[in-house]
Amino acid sequence: PQSPGGAPPPPDTKPGHFWVTLTRSGLSTLEVQQLYASSLSLPSHKDVGASGLKDKHAVATQTFSVPHYSKGLGRKLTESEVREASPGTVLGVAECSKKIRRNYHTSNEFVVVLRGCAPPPG
Repeated sequence: PQSPGGAPPPPDTKPGHFWVTLTRSGLSTLEVQQLYASSLSLPSHKDVGASGLKDKHAVATQTFSVPHYSKGLGRKLTESEVREASPGTVLGVAECSKKIRRNYHTSNEFVVVLRGCAPPPG
């Protein structure tokens, strides 16, 4: 089953990965993955899962999967460490046995807001 808006399916609550849903802007999906990897001592940004790519300049809500175990630290990560490493506003953290993979969602949802615009004269 899919979540509203084409998000990944709901997590299964089994350990393996933290699924972190956050809202952010000014960072691309790749940059968020790189920040998680460096902050949590993961070997590669590829260890951080994301279903799709979001616009760097948009206010975007996206779910990432972060493995429970950090090879660089040699131990399990805590939920609060993952929350602290999150570059944006964390909306929720859940546990799941699966890593989020590219195209794990079925659709995207967009709301376009124009600011600082004026109607044409006349």
